[in-house]
Amino acid sequence: APEPTSATALYDILNGYYRNGAEGAASVEAQTILLTTTPARVQTTYAEVSTGRRLSDKIAGKDGTGNPEDPYYVDFETSFIGFTPSTTFDGPQGAAPVTGWNPTALVDALMAGVSANAYAARQGTTRQASSEGATIDLPIFVDTRGRDYQQLLEKFLIGAVAYSQLADDYLDTGVATGGLNLDNSQDGTNPYSKLEHAWDEGFGYFGASRDYGTLADSVIAGRVSDADESGTLDLRSEYSFGWSQNAAVRDTGACSASPVDFSGTIMTAFLEGRHLIAEAGETLTPDERAALIAHRNTIVSTFEHVIAASAIHYINELEVDYANSAGIDFLDVSKHWSEMKGFLLALQFNPRSPYAHTALAANADFVSLHALVGDGPELDPAQFSTYVDDLGAARDALAAKYGFASTNVVGGVAGCTGW
Repeated sequence: APEPTSATALYDILNGYYRNGAEGAASVEAQTILLTTTPARVQTTYAEVSTGRRLSDKIAGKDGTGNPEDPYYVDFETSFIGFTPSTTFDGPQGAAPVTGWNPTALVDALMAGVSANAYAARQGTTRQASSEGATIDLPIFVDTRGRDYQQLLEKFLIGAVAYSQLADDYLDTGVATGGLNLDNSQDGTNPYSKLEHAWDEGFGYFGASRDYGTLADSVIAGRVSDADESGTLDLRSEYSFGWSQNAAVRDTGACSASPVDFSGTIMTAFLEGRHLIAEAGETLTPDERAALIAHRNTIVSTFEHVIAASAIHYINELEVDYANSAGIDFLDVSKHWSEMKGFLLALQFNPRSPYAHTALAANADFVSLHALVGDGPELDPAQFSTYVDDLGAARDALAAKYGFASTNVVGGVAGCTGW
């Protein structure tokens, strides 16, 4: 590939992965998959996994689903909480839109920021930040405000795409002709029903490998399982992506005095719901439908507990960062804050979240949660103590909202230090 001649050219490369041939972006389907695995993956190019799919089509606010008359409906193009309107990021698209942030604008800003910084680095420009009197060189994905765009973009996308698609689309009941309101008749000439297809799509966004339910959490946390012992890894069946891996990690990080089984609970509900659909007729009975919705509620609620527990994990990491008597490590703080923030942003994409509201700005608890953690980490040593208190308040709010055991939140017993 030719050497990019501008920040825009670098942005175009990233944009290909996001928009994949749409809105002027290049297609990436023929490109070699960047993911490395042990054992080696079967698939070489993205087209061997799937074609015609775009993150930009599936992100909250852009997927074309939703019913404004549904009491759970939120238009994320206009209702999005997380960054104040005055927040800016690096790069030419970094200025906040006049009407405030929305999911697409945030993704574009983060990609533009990384691209601008990468091009500056190619020109020999060294970007620096001051951290407690010391000057440090910044990677291209970290800004002077202490935001790690790499971590923020990754965590935000798995929330605004994967979690949103599962909770607010395929397993939702807000649209009369979509999600779990579909009938159970055959889907055209496909070997599955419409309802089976919706349920399977939701499972896909959880990201579990085919044998997920038989694996120990420690194996799932490593993402890969060569189930057929072929010596290669099929990304379509033998790899645990995103949230399914996070569920196992949170399970393994729980206190032995307060064990959790997020991974098993979600997988069991998916399997039992799928069996129910397969055994049902073209129209579910009231009892069958009630049972299916109960399985959906178990999946989505437990899924959200995984997200909240992950946010708590990074609040705890930040608390350790700020307690360092030698001073904070700027890059560690940036990484941990951005992972925490990305997980917290995801909570709004479940229409039945305890933090959800048809007008998100009216949900005082959710607005307060993001006000406590801010638009970036605290970098002024004089304010560290106050900010750590705010992080603790955010952690306490999450613990109360989701009913977590204190031993998992902050530890306090032998061998338990909290997530």
